[in-house]
Amino acid sequence: MPLREPTLSNLENNFIVNAVCDNRRYDGRRITDARDTQITLGLDYGCCTVSLGETKVMAQVAVEMERPKESRPSEGSLHIHVEMSTLASGNFDASKPGELGIEIQRILERSIILSRCLDLEELCIRVGERSWAVHLYIHVLCYDGNILDCASIAAITSLKHFRRPDITVEGKTVLVHSIEERNPLPLTMHHMPFCTTMAFFKDSKQLLVDPTRIEEKVMDGKLIISINNHKEVCCMQICGQVHISKPQILHSTDVAYLKSKELSEFVKNVLTDDLKYKQNGEKEQQVSLLCKRKKIRMKTICVSFTTLLQKEHYTHT
Repeated sequence: MPLREPTLSNLENNFIVNAVCDNRRYDGRRITDARDTQITLGLDYGCCTVSLGETKVMAQVAVEMERPKESRPSEGSLHIHVEMSTLASGNFDASKPGELGIEIQRILERSIILSRCLDLEELCIRVGERSWAVHLYIHVLCYDGNILDCASIAAITSLKHFRRPDITVEGKTVLVHSIEERNPLPLTMHHMPFCTTMAFFKDSKQLLVDPTRIEEKVMDGKLIISINNHKEVCCMQICGQVHISKPQILHSTDVAYLKSKELSEFVKNVLTDDLKYKQNGEKEQQVSLLCKRKKIRMKTICVSFTTLLQKEHYTHT
């Protein structure tokens, strides 16, 4: 039986809101600062754990063969599954994702699948007969606010890190090769969209990046922007009762673009370093890597938009 989410007192609520209005946060960050991001690659291809502050999400990718859809006979498919574990929070129900889990799943589907991030045509084996079905599993391990941004980083990293088995097609026979027989093949991704969540306070006059669990309880609403390093907006959604003006959306897009650009370089560096270790011929060094796993910590993403925010105040029009 899930527990009820505890509510904040009026003093706690007023303290957090007043601090945000003074461009301060209780954890010492600026309003445009994100928390430290840490990526841990697993032993298997397509497995990774991402920590955004105290929020932690694990992603795992798996594939299976299936018959393609009749409407798209020359394409494979990508399915996203979100699990809200009771270990992450006592008010989560392990038997069903709940409203928050459904919201995260739908935004990730719009951000990754509808933006054509993954090349689905490459997953086709025989037109109308066989294709690869990619399953992306998102497990929330610890909840301290902003699960979506953490899940977005984990989803992109696991898809980039995943390798599918190589195959040989002889007539209507499809032979799947093991890792010992042939090297597995990576998935083709055209771009890497990352989600950025911005919380609004005081009738949309003040905003902050990467809200924590406490800040999410007192915010008026939030703006979610999924954007890649080419400055292409893949998904945008407004949640809550907030009225956001055009200048606010433009400024928020610029902040999300800089954050996505930093994350793209960070994920590429993590995967490149992991590939170098795996290509090393020394067996002892590979065993040492498997025992210690790959763990890289990224510095706090500080978006220098303080001057920009001061030039044009976020006032509702």
